[in-house]
Amino acid sequence: IIAAIYGLYRFRINHLKKEEKIRNQVASDLHDELGSTLNSVKVFSNLALMEKENRSHLEKIKEATQSAISGVKDIIWVLDDKRDTLDHLLSRINQFAKPICEAAGISYNQQSGGNENYKLGKEEKRNLYMIIKETINNSIKYSECSVIELLVKNKGSKINITVSDNGKGFDKEKTNSGYGLKNILHRAEEIGYHSEINSSLGNGTLIYLEKK
Repeated sequence: IIAAIYGLYRFRINHLKKEEKIRNQVASDLHDELGSTLNSVKVFSNLALMEKENRSHLEKIKEATQSAISGVKDIIWVLDDKRDTLDHLLSRINQFAKPICEAAGISYNQQSGGNENYKLGKEEKRNLYMIIKETINNSIKYSECSVIELLVKNKGSKINITVSDNGKGFDKEKTNSGYGLKNILHRAEEIGYHSEINSSLGNGTLIYLEKK
């Protein structure tokens, strides 16, 4: 009986620690993403008041506000217990990726196979979304690609994710890994995923994730 009570106690403590970790991560997201965005709104608002004829400041305010709204929606989605399956993740990514790819003249293809009802933990859902979102953004900004593809396979609990583009690629030996790429690898490690970044000049870029 004592062993059973102690086991339940340890389970409860571990559960509370996980919840605290998620809360700390959300607080960090609010500080990092929304804090800097809202500060930009404040700066451009002051400039707009001083330079009333310069409409570019209003455009910057609009862009920053839209970014803040998107960030808040992402955080709310991560915390929503009713949207915690692989299918919900893929749907969220499609909602984000398709419009911005179309606006950039890029074809976006998304395919999945396996158990889309597989349940994701909050940390796993958050980090996978942030990794894929950052990868797609990088492809749009830097790769000069015409196609971006997301392929997700799930056999039981073995999830494989590939995000690739047909852009100009880069030489990994000569390119500084930078904060963005390091961040992708770090996020994957946090949730127990093996990750690889494959790229070469003229051959596009591929990000591979596999649950360990």
